Amino acid sequence: MWNIHPTRGQYKLLAQYLSPLDASIEAGFLQSEGIDVILLDENIVWNNQVYAQAIGGVKLLVNDKEFEQAQTMLNELYQGKYTISDQLEPIECELKVDVKNHKSDYLNMGFVFLIYLIFGLPLPFKSQRPLLADKKENHDHHSQ
Repeated sequence: MWNIHPTRGQYKLLAQYLSPLDASIEAGFLQSEGIDVILLDENIVWNNQVYAQAIGGVKLLVNDKEFEQAQTMLNELYQGKYTISDQLEPIECELKVDVKNHKSDYLNMGFVFLIYLIFGLPLPFKSQRPLLADKKENHDHHSQ
């Protein structure tokens, strides 16, 4: 249905996906590089995956002026240009966490726990008043 979209003249169909997740990832990649994109029929496929094949999947439209650049970038992505290299050395860093609680922190935690116990638990009392439906039934039996 992309051919009846109001911006059809400004955008070209770059790719179609059966998975809306793949389409969103690649659209986000292109957007992060400053390319204007539109995803069509994404919500339909998210809601019912069975319709993906019937409607042609999720369509990735790219601005006409940026089409060739986007096509090149997706080809580079598929070829692995943007993958993380396993050859890189891990960075050595030391995580220093020094957490010290003061006595007032323990007092505050105890107070919050006490408040939770007092007000957070439902009280197991049963209402002594009859329900409205019970009143109607009793009234119907007495009037007959």
